[in-house]
Amino acid sequence: MLNKLKEIENILYTCEGFRRNSQREDMLKADPEIQDRLNIKMGNALRLHKEAAEQYTKHYDYTKKFEDQYRTSMHLVMANYQKLAEEKIQVVKDSLSKMLIYETAMEQNHKYDVEQISETIEKIRVEEEVKTIIEENVKAGSEETVRFVEKLEQPKSCLLYTSPSPRDLSTSRMPSSACKKKKKKK
Repeated sequence: MLNKLKEIENILYTCEGFRRNSQREDMLKADPEIQDRLNIKMGNALRLHKEAAEQYTKHYDYTKKFEDQYRTSMHLVMANYQKLAEEKIQVVKDSLSKMLIYETAMEQNHKYDVEQISETIEKIRVEEEVKTIIEENVKAGSEETVRFVEKLEQPKSCLLYTSPSPRDLSTSRMPSSACKKKKKKK
């Protein structure tokens, strides 16, 4: 469109320049046919220039109107996008706050539970509890309870695993359960 306008302007300047030239002016006066052709050319160029200017104005107005509509709609889109982004940030913020409260409460609950367990363990007197249980069962007089009490009263010996002497190579140094597993693999 702009190229067409420039082309028409060039034709007009050429025609106008041709008219201003003094030698050509004499020629125009001498030959009315050239004057008529020049006038027709200038009239056509002016008409084309006017049409092109009207089209340019029409396209410019349309483009301006489109730009205004675009700006308005983009403003609405961006406002909605900003609103959604703010809502998303608020949801994340709320979620993090709730998680922090939950984790803090859970930590405090664990701490309380540990303290309660510690206090309960400290209150337990094993020997007294066992004696109480035994006395209650002995009073009941069941034979199983009497045998259980007799077993408890017997001294206990602790058997520790000892390896054979290093000089005794005929016996294995492995515990019996390990020897059985080794034999099964072979």
